[in-house]
Amino acid sequence: MKVKFGFVPVGGAKSFEAALNEVCLAEKLGFDSAWVQERHLQQNHTWSAPLVAAMGFVTHTSRLLIGTDILVYPFYHPMRLAEEVALLDIISKGDLFLAPQLATDRMNLRFTEYNWKDAVLVLKKV
Repeated sequence: MKVKFGFVPVGGAKSFEAALNEVCLAEKLGFDSAWVQERHLQQNHTWSAPLVAAMGFVTHTSRLLIGTDILVYPFYHPMRLAEEVALLDIISKGDLFLAPQLATDRMNLRFTEYNWKDAVLVLKKV
């Protein structure tokens, strides 16, 4: 088994340039992956729109796997998420790892009207 190394770059839209520099350097240094965390109303190592950040990262790397280190699923419409993930997977040439989180707690579930079981089926079909 080969041990692989990944990291979570500095986060947040205000530090995107620094995060992008870290991701590019990590690829040069031989890291295998970079992970974008979704969190809301927090300041460090978080992104309110992780797929947008991931899009920026994949357009500047050639082999680094970019993953969502938790994508809070209840905040997304199932079809919209499936289409955005499919597009990002194409642009990244398959170097995308999606890690959806069904819900962090009951509070997050209040923000959605979508059934997560149906949503997973939509993701698999797209």
